[in-house]
Parts: sequence; C-alpha cells; structure tokens
Amino acid sequence: LEIAGDRPVFLDAHEYSPRQSNKIIWRLFRAPFVDWQCRTYLKKTALLSTVNNSLSKEYEREYGKKSIIIYSAPMYRKLDPGLTDNRKIRLVHHGGAARQRGLEEIINILNYLDEKYTLDLYLVALDQHSDLYLKELMDLSQRFGDRVSFREPVATDQLPKVLNQYDIGIALIQPRNFNYAHCLPNKFFEFVQARLVLASGPTPDMKALIEEFDIGIVSDDFSARALAEKISSLSLDDINRYKQNVHKSAYTLSFHESSKLLLRSVQDLIQKN
Repeated sequence: LEIAGDRPVFLDAHEYSPRQSNKIIWRLFRAPFVDWQCRTYLKKTALLSTVNNSLSKEYEREYGKKSIIIYSAPMYRKLDPGLTDNRKIRLVHHGGAARQRGLEEIINILNYLDEKYTLDLYLVALDQHSDLYLKELMDLSQRFGDRVSFREPVATDQLPKVLNQYDIGIALIQPRNFNYAHCLPNKFFEFVQARLVLASGPTPDMKALIEEFDIGIVSDDFSARALAEKISSLSLDDINRYKQNVHKSAYTLSFHESSKLLLRSVQDLIQKN
C-alpha cells in the first residue's frame, strides 16, 4: 500500500489467514497480529480475492470487505477419462503430508472396502515433522500389503496426466481448523483435470461443486467408514457416468474460466484509475 500510493492494490488473500491454525501458540501470538493486519489494511485495498464462497463470506462478515472468488485451479488439460476395470478400482490422493489433515483416515478407508480397491498416495514431506508423519502413515499402511502404495511425488504440471490412470480421487480433509473445514483445495481441481470421480467429506464448498456438476460422492461425515460406504455403493456404470460428467465440467472448473474474472477485475481497476 505504501509503495502503491494512490494506485489501486489488489490483494489475493487466498485462504482465511486469521484462523489459519488451532495451535495454542499460533492463536496467542500470531493470530492477533494477523487480525490487526486485516482490520487495518483490507479496507484500504481496491480488490480482494479468495478461493471459495465460504471464505469470501467470512472476510465480509468479519472485516466488511467483499471479495471475488478465484478457484485454486490448474489450466485446462485435454485428457479423456480413463477406462475403469471393475476388477480393480484405483483410489488416489496427493498433497502435503500434514498431520492436521488426518490422512490416516484416507488409508483407513481400505478397512471397509474389499480387495478390488487399491490406494496410491503421492505425498510430499514439507519439513522434519511432516517427514515423521509420512513414516507413520507408511507404517499404518503395512497391514494392507500391496493394496496401498506410496509413489514418488510428481511436478504439479504433470499431475493430471499421471492421475488420469486412476478412478477415484480422494479429497477427505479433516476439519481440524477453520481453513480445513472450509477448504476447496487445488487437489480437487487437479482431480477434475485428471478426469477422476471426486470423493470428499461434507466440506461445504467441495460438496456444493460435486453436487452442482454431478461429478462424484460426498460422505455423511468425515470418517473413513462413511466415505467407504459411498465408494462401495458405486457401480461400474456410476463411476463411468461420473467420469463423463467430470470431463464435461473440466473447462468450467479450470483456471481458464477463473482467469476471465481475474483479468476483467484487474482491467476494471486500471480503467477506473
């Protein structure tokens, strides 16, 4: 703002910073500063963006600042839905090995599914604590034998092509802090570009898009059992129908579409100033 002077400032807040963590140290020492920043400076920005409807509403409710919504989505990829083999249904999850996300529940899904279901995990260790958690997840998975595989992480721009070989993308994130409870993560949209069936917990913004575009299933709660029940209820026809619906929605749910709003909003700021 100081550098901009009387020129407009566009802030991409992305997620909801004031309630980023539930850890006591963060809440006592970091959160008050972030809250002060938001109360002091958000109103001075010309434009604010965030990644989903729930977070946009919270910024407006708490700080009186409206925002536009720019999905954390990749560019559109020209891929076709993969063929599904009813003898082997392939589940996949990718992302950071963050303990607060409760990734053990994703592995525990296999407790409630028969032998034809397998799970591949592409997890990135973010730091020393994350590396320890990843090893714990590997230990947990051993009882499932070769039904669970930990794959080498791949570059972001390669994800859709690599994930295209799977059938169902698991986006089960435990609501352990405000942002996780109201997330609409990049992995959701990467599953879309990979043309996978979406399987999530009842996270509001993921649930809304899954139901709007009819592209997958949403569990009744955040437990492994609840999501496994939804997965096991899918017939081969269901899986292929959802994949086709994802294929039809892939352009709309890509950054190609979001970028139109982003560019239009920036152009409006330029014209007004």
